[in-house]
Amino acid sequence: MARADASEFGLTAEIPSGSWFRQPPPRPVDTGRIVRASYRSVAGRSLAGFGVVSGIALLVVAWFAREQEPGSAIRLLGFALFCVLMILLPVLPARRLAHALRDGVVSAGTVSDVEIEPVGTRRTIDSIANGFARGRIRVPGLADDGIEFESDAPWATRIAEGSRMDVLVDPERRRVLWILGPIADDAP
Repeated sequence: MARADASEFGLTAEIPSGSWFRQPPPRPVDTGRIVRASYRSVAGRSLAGFGVVSGIALLVVAWFAREQEPGSAIRLLGFALFCVLMILLPVLPARRLAHALRDGVVSAGTVSDVEIEPVGTRRTIDSIANGFARGRIRVPGLADDGIEFESDAPWATRIAEGSRMDVLVDPERRRVLWILGPIADDAP
C-alpha cells in the first residue's frame, strides 16, 4: 500500500504555477527559500521554538546535575541532540518539497475516498486553520488500490470523492512525491 502525506508546513505558497511545471526535470529550485518558508510557518516556528526552549532548560538542569552525578554528561549530550533535532525538523518537509519540485512530473489523480475534518480540528497545527482531509487517490500507473493521503493544506476541506487532483510523481520510482491539490478547473 502506497502512502502520500502532504503535511504542508506552510509550503503551499511555495509551489509555482502550473506553467512552471512545463519545464522538463530537473528544474531549478531555490531550496533555501523553501526551508525559510518552512521555518516561517506556525508548525516550523513551534517545533524550533519548542526545541530551543526545552532544550536550553534541559541543558541547564543537566549542567547543574553534573556536579552531583558524574555520569550526567551522557544525559547532557542527549538533551543537546534533542534540541538540535527539534530545531532541524522543519527542514525535512522543505527538502522533500524541493526534491519533488525539482524532479517530479505532474500527473492527475482521482480521489476515490475522502474523510474531511472541519476547520478547527486539532490533528495538526495547520489543520486548526485549514481543516484536514484523509483518503485515497488513484493515480494512473501507480498502486492499483490507490494511495492513501492526508493533507492539512488550505484546499483540504474543498475536495470530495471524484475530485481530480494534481500530484508530483517520481517517474523513475513510480511514487507520489507531493500532492499539489485540486486541478484548477475542478475546484468547487
